[in-house]
Amino acid sequence: MVQSWHICGIAILLGAVASVALAQPAQGKKGKAAPPEKAPSTSPPAPAAATPAADANRPAAAEYQRLLEEWKTVLKDMRKLKLQYQSSGFADQAEAQKGWTTLVEKGNETVAALEAAGLKAYAEAPNEDPQLTRFLVKLSDDAIQRDDYAAAKRVTDVLIAHQCPDKQILDAAAIAAFVLNDYDQADKYFKEAKDNNVLSSYGKELEPTLKEYKDLCEGTGNSRGRGQGRRPAACSYDDKQRGHCPGAIRK
Repeated sequence: MVQSWHICGIAILLGAVASVALAQPAQGKKGKAAPPEKAPSTSPPAPAAATPAADANRPAAAEYQRLLEEWKTVLKDMRKLKLQYQSSGFADQAEAQKGWTTLVEKGNETVAALEAAGLKAYAEAPNEDPQLTRFLVKLSDDAIQRDDYAAAKRVTDVLIAHQCPDKQILDAAAIAAFVLNDYDQADKYFKEAKDNNVLSSYGKELEPTLKEYKDLCEGTGNSRGRGQGRRPAACSYDDKQRGHCPGAIRK
């Protein structure tokens, strides 16, 4: 059973056991096999913290809590199916594989809904729930790791607009703005991330090339000659990643 990056990242965030490579070794982003998975602990899990009582004045927070519990149920079902797969015969593994695919699809749908609900809950009462804030900060970082820059921007836009105290979001915001060709915004966030000493290695790789891409997109670069005043057909960082432009590609 192939591991879902989106699900795995959020599962780690929630402190759940959801590493999943049942039928074959999971493949990393560069095609390398992940290290063998440890056997699940036989110790009973620590008691979960009680879900806060719903506040009638904060409907978004109540919806977020509901979806969070739904997500935790998906994770429990995944772990249960994983154990079932490991102890079943070959004939039953095919059926478990189908069940796993269904759970992954459901999990990804739940995570998408959880993101939207979490952003609404955060905007409803900014920075009042530290666990929610940490969840959203981690969500933006996970989005960068799986190259979903639009998702990272959705999250960081809301966090920054409401003065999130965790400055780590500036790194994700800068990278997302850069790859999405919003170079003025990227310049602003790169500077703030550097000032707060939160710029990641990926951010440090991109930041020095900002002027090059900004000049290309404003028609002031030298790649098509001076004075032409036209943006090259493919000048974005995303194009360069796909091999459409000369220059460095993300390692």
